[in-house]
Amino acid sequence: MMIPKWFWAFIFSGFLLTGLISCSNSQEASQVAKEKKNVESYEMLLSGHDTEDIISEKVSFVDYHYKKLHAEKYRFYFLFKVNSGFEKNWRIYFHGHVKGEDVNLLPKKRQKYKFDNWDFSPNPPTSVWSKDEYIIITREISAKPILYNVILGFYRPEEGRHGKQIKLGWLNLDDKKMPERRGSFTGPDISSFAPLLGDYANVGVRTGELRTDIPRLMTALENLHAQDYMHSVWSTYSYPSEWEDFQLMAPEFQKAGRRLWLYLPPPSEPPQPGPFGYDYVRWAVECAKLAKQYPVVAGICIDDFNGNVSLFTPTYCKQMMDAARKIAPHLKLLVVSYYGWHKYIAPHVETRAIDGVVFPYFFPHKNHSDTTKLLSQIESYRGWLDQLSDDMPLVVMIYAMRHSQSPDIPTPAYVKECLDIALKATEEGLADGAVTYGLPKDKPLFVEAVATVYKQQKLLKKRDN
Repeated sequence: MMIPKWFWAFIFSGFLLTGLISCSNSQEASQVAKEKKNVESYEMLLSGHDTEDIISEKVSFVDYHYKKLHAEKYRFYFLFKVNSGFEKNWRIYFHGHVKGEDVNLLPKKRQKYKFDNWDFSPNPPTSVWSKDEYIIITREISAKPILYNVILGFYRPEEGRHGKQIKLGWLNLDDKKMPERRGSFTGPDISSFAPLLGDYANVGVRTGELRTDIPRLMTALENLHAQDYMHSVWSTYSYPSEWEDFQLMAPEFQKAGRRLWLYLPPPSEPPQPGPFGYDYVRWAVECAKLAKQYPVVAGICIDDFNGNVSLFTPTYCKQMMDAARKIAPHLKLLVVSYYGWHKYIAPHVETRAIDGVVFPYFFPHKNHSDTTKLLSQIESYRGWLDQLSDDMPLVVMIYAMRHSQSPDIPTPAYVKECLDIALKATEEGLADGAVTYGLPKDKPLFVEAVATVYKQQKLLKKRDN
């Protein structure tokens, strides 16, 4: 809902001082009022915003603004829309995560956490916020002139977090809002895709002829609350007519507003994928032709990329995507690279030849029961990527079907726990989403496990497609 300018004029006049805005005393409130009357950009807080970002049924986030007060001191203004309202008083968590090289600039007690904590209790307290009211809350913070990945939301110490988390993205408080992290890294039209909430392969939704049952697939993805699907086009023996199915899927995905990715095997996984074999420039061009007509076709993902870099050199990757982007400028290239083998993709990251890394969780433990290593591997992978390029996306892949080297098979509980970890890491800015590998979409317990996490962890507004 667009808020008219008279609303701001109403707030900036006497109504500001009745308690709608959080101020410590009347003198400060008067100063804030004068500032807001004189700062034209406040009328722009809602310009271009036709919808609120719903945190929960109780409250929505509309927008924010901030200004520099003096050296390393800033005031933030947050605008909320009250839906049904709160019965209790909730605090606002307000965190600024930093890059590895800036950790030593944080207060000493915060350095081990790698983020600054500006949590506070809003004034007026949430228990007195009235239904359908617009609330402006202010918060003054101390911060360094560095990049912060800023998040906020509501919480109570005894109950935990409430509703959806709001991600303001990477901010340089001295230079105003920075471009959203991990986007536009290989070209000006390559927007951020985070968070990726996806599934890979048509397991559980095949016809008797091993074709993809597209209506069943679309229903399954809706039930999963998945926003992305990676469609495998491999051998005609195991996956007959999968390229044809991919083309048939595109208009259905466009209608549904879900992103569709073309997932291709490398030469180390014969036989050749039909119909274009190992000519990946041709694959990129043909995918781009479809993406031009159906922009939800988001890009290509190459399996086991780390073992095939002799073909997929940075130069070859750029050749692929240069050809594709002449047709569909938004098309992205993701690559699969296991933990422990990531050194092989260092040249691709450094030269910005790829748009993101998909990291399957399996090595070195080689089973589908141990979840304890996942977070540390995400942190390690993220740190390594940031040393080479601080905006390279990292997507966590969770096995929902057995890896050939594993002694056990994944359970719904294992999949859910891994997704919880991966998406918590996404909230913290360490990763950019998750994708399940071969989820059996005809098994309700697996579907429920994923849906529970994806439904709760939709972290951003609807993305570029």
